[in-house]
Amino acid sequence: MLVSVKVKNVSTAKDPSNIDRYFFSLIGSSDKLIETYHREVFLPSDGAYKELKASLYKGEETEGTIVFYVPSYEYLMRLIWNPIPSDASKRVYFEVRRW
Repeated sequence: MLVSVKVKNVSTAKDPSNIDRYFFSLIGSSDKLIETYHREVFLPSDGAYKELKASLYKGEETEGTIVFYVPSYEYLMRLIWNPIPSDASKRVYFEVRRW
């Protein structure tokens, strides 16, 4: 599954924040986390499906693509933003819409 995202840094920190695919997971009907690193896929650094990877200062934004290998039985997918992977309480969930 290719997931296109637009990300904006809304922190108050003066230093830039790094963003890439490792901050995201998917979860579906089975309630099992699907991570980007379960199977590696490398996307181009530019173009329509460029990989999500950036260093953003406050107010800056970027767009990119994240790739997940999703089992065919999964449905009702939600994208998870987790800036601190070891702390599940920091997760933010987003609906995934099909185009």
